[in-house]
Amino acid sequence: MLILHKINTASTPLNRALKLPSPSEGKSKELIHVKNALKSDGYPQYIISNILKKKPPLEITPFLEELVGMF
Repeated sequence: MLILHKINTASTPLNRALKLPSPSEGKSKELIHVKNALKSDGYPQYIISNILKKKPPLEITPFLEELVGMF
């Protein structure tokens, strides 16, 4: 049970980084930041990698201004 709790705790900031409405370079920087934070907290790389493998590929979410300009 404790392992699942740790995995879920790591999944939350990773999901947040992947869903941020920013350009792909911003998402990449945030993802690197979260991965480094998890590593410094003692999370093994294989757990981080397994969480990310289960996620869909990065989607680029346009800024609100870009969405308004489309219409």
